[in-house]
Amino acid sequence: MDISARERKRQIRLETGKRIALLDEGYTREADRQILSLVQSLPDYKRARNIFCFVGSGREINTSPFLQQALEDGKVVAVPLCVGKRQMEPRIINALSDLKEGYFGILEPGEESALLPPQEIDLAVIPCMTCSYEGVRLGFGGGYYDTFFQAYPRIKSVMICRDRLVREDIPREEHDIVFERLITEKGIFKKEMPVVES
Repeated sequence: MDISARERKRQIRLETGKRIALLDEGYTREADRQILSLVQSLPDYKRARNIFCFVGSGREINTSPFLQQALEDGKVVAVPLCVGKRQMEPRIINALSDLKEGYFGILEPGEESALLPPQEIDLAVIPCMTCSYEGVRLGFGGGYYDTFFQAYPRIKSVMICRDRLVREDIPREEHDIVFERLITEKGIFKKEMPVVES
């Protein structure tokens, strides 16, 4: 008997959590550096005025150096603020010191922070727990990014993931968003057309 997509996702999250726990710190540090350097090399990044990017926590990709560099590059930088169940807003920060611990222990801007209207986002950097090279994403199960990108599907975005966590057996449900671009430390992948740097 076939298991449901939801149950399979639960299994994959458990398996991926174990894989994440086993990742060597040296690997994660270097992979994160290479991934974020590739994001900064994108023409979309160079042209962007307004950047929306998650704040990595725990064993996620450490985006703090990227956020700092974007601020130094003169970008308007917004990060997620959870405002309700499956609801988040891009809120502007002027420095990393604006971030305080919020939902689930994730660093967030304060509720007084200014909103960046989603339609003004020039490039969004998207987290995942695991994903496929074809852009099928599996998050941590909160539904925040699916809800956000269903509402604003035209935002240019790039998903980032360490290559050792990519897998091709992630089931896709109707509400799941597929992202056109993925960046791992191995290169930049576009849906159906992987372009890998040597």
